Amino acid sequence: MGPDLRDDVHGALVVVRPETGEGAPRFAAMLAGMYRRWAGRHGYDVRLDETRTADGAGIREATLRVAAPAAFAALFDEQGTHRLVWIPPTVEDGRRRTSLAAVEVGPLPEGPVPPHLPSAWGDQARSYVLHPYRMVKDLRTGHTEDDPDAVFAGGIDGFLDAAIRAGRSPGPA
Repeated sequence: MGPDLRDDVHGALVVVRPETGEGAPRFAAMLAGMYRRWAGRHGYDVRLDETRTADGAGIREATLRVAAPAAFAALFDEQGTHRLVWIPPTVEDGRRRTSLAAVEVGPLPEGPVPPHLPSAWGDQARSYVLHPYRMVKDLRTGHTEDDPDAVFAGGIDGFLDAAIRAGRSPGPA
């Protein structure tokens, strides 16, 4: 079910949290940066608040406030579990690992940010594979990108457009 666009007046609130797997806090930080760069590419005002891990190598939580009309509709389908297959820079055995991070998306409130947004954790949104090959695939729409670096640099418009075409997100009005 799509979002109630009557709530899409001020923008989107995006919360990113690590779930499981070695390197999950670092992966969550990568996702938060991806959304920040996406907003910047579109000229949207974005504010990122994050709680770093003790070693500074990742985050425990990031909250992004994307102030732009229709940002909630555009980002609505980003919610869910994101999966990364990689060799984290902190491992010495060279074996690949799987890290999971959760993304929640809601309308940006006019006042204080709610402590928790409705979630869709059972819905695996996207897989990012950095090893043994490189690609990013949305598991709900089937959309694939072959350049994970470009995706992490904020190049998620192809995924957002695929969600609109699949009827998963209404997109900007």
